[in-house]
Amino acid sequence: IGEVKRDTTPPVITLNGENPQEVYKGTPYTDPGALVTDNIDAPRTIFSGGAVDTLVEGSYNVPYETSDLAGNAATPVTRTVNVVLDPDADEDGDGLTNEQEKKLGSNPYSSDSDNDAFSDALEVYFGSSLTDDQETPNSIREGAEVFGWGDNSTGALNVPAGLADAIEVAAGLRATSAVRG
Repeated sequence: IGEVKRDTTPPVITLNGENPQEVYKGTPYTDPGALVTDNIDAPRTIFSGGAVDTLVEGSYNVPYETSDLAGNAATPVTRTVNVVLDPDADEDGDGLTNEQEKKLGSNPYSSDSDNDAFSDALEVYFGSSLTDDQETPNSIREGAEVFGWGDNSTGALNVPAGLADAIEVAAGLRATSAVRG
């Protein structure tokens, strides 16, 4: 009778998919699993018991551990899952995408990043700072032209030629004015 050899070779874990993996906040996370190969046992797929909370931005470590039928433990492997904001979404509902907010230096979780009582979208429109609470929006931007015309007592509101791109128009009983940016 021949000598019986004991299996002493541990299996190897290879991650499926990317590592690190990026997931947008609020979308479901699906574990791509890992492939386990062994010198005797058939290859198999394993999944992690690690948790990823996609409602909270952050970095999560997802561990994979296993052993073969002979009890040889594989070297554990960890996948990093980064939960990030979707650049095309509008986290705070202020009309600016998360990517726009990032480029402008504003807070994608606050519709008024500098707490000056003016929304970020309004400040972007009027060209004021999103991070300086002392700079408030106004309709007269540097380089803007102001026009005034007419007697509106009879209801006439004739916009002069060249004001198709006016950013603001105000009409009263005796006059009308417009701001072109």
